[in-house]
Amino acid sequence: MERLPGVKATVFCFEGDTAKTAHDHLNCLSHPYVIRSLGYGRGLGKHSRYTFLAVPFFDTTLAEYLPKERSLCIHMDRLTVEFIDIVGQIVRAMIALHNAGFCCSNLKGENIAVMKQHNSMCAKIWNFEKCKSDDDKDQDWKNLGTLLKLTGLWTPEARDLYTSLSSGNLKGMDILDHSALLTVRKKFENMLVFDFHAMTHWPKEGIQAQDSTQAASMMQNVQAPEWLDASFNWSSTRPSWIFAASLTDPPNTYRGFSRMIRHLIEHEVDFLSPMLIKRITPHDRLQGEKEVDLEWYMRKAWAEAFLKLQNFVRESKLTY
Repeated sequence: MERLPGVKATVFCFEGDTAKTAHDHLNCLSHPYVIRSLGYGRGLGKHSRYTFLAVPFFDTTLAEYLPKERSLCIHMDRLTVEFIDIVGQIVRAMIALHNAGFCCSNLKGENIAVMKQHNSMCAKIWNFEKCKSDDDKDQDWKNLGTLLKLTGLWTPEARDLYTSLSSGNLKGMDILDHSALLTVRKKFENMLVFDFHAMTHWPKEGIQAQDSTQAASMMQNVQAPEWLDASFNWSSTRPSWIFAASLTDPPNTYRGFSRMIRHLIEHEVDFLSPMLIKRITPHDRLQGEKEVDLEWYMRKAWAEAFLKLQNFVRESKLTY
């Protein structure tokens, strides 16, 4: 191994020629979320059966980061923007590896380095091997579902993410469109998109659509979900502090639920949660209180319906 003066490195020790194999694999592609090799070498004398791999320094793996930095991964019972970014980096790295003929057959937290880069956390995969078949690539996405369970987040949308991955129904960049990996703003945008189509392109029987040509909907070839006008008593679980304001209560159907959610989002400042208005102090946090916002209340009150609409938008690739 060449001397690297002034370079801080993490060095792995392996038996046999594993270090050379890993070095060769790492040198096969250059990607911001795949770690690069600084070199490899063999031990001397009684250590000659060992080989050593040097990579840019990191002192934390995802396996260590998840339990140690849980507050940086989960906030208000949802994944934080920081952790969503980390998952996005892992997904992009896996896609690059698959395109180069590699896979992470034993994907686990120990194989993903987590380091600080440009004042934010960055994930880099360092351990992978040649794929034997496309089944190996499919297994990677299933293993990612198992890995994400280590966050300890068990909300309905998080469970849906894990299940969708583990069943093989969610792969590649589509993973990042799942509601559990979206920011609050993007979740709200999805709800607005759904209601836009409900009003504009999916009229109730006997009522003309606002856009009689239905051009946008036909271009997307998206039909209204069969459950759109099914009975759903959303008003019975509405938090007491959320009132109808200037909006007359819509019907207890998914269409009505969508209309009500749109009203809440468009008038968000009128529906600040009592917990946010109260401004929780550090002392309150020590007593177990925590901040919660409008999105948190929506998921708590209407977990299944909120997820149902989010999944429809994602699976249908619905846009304005």
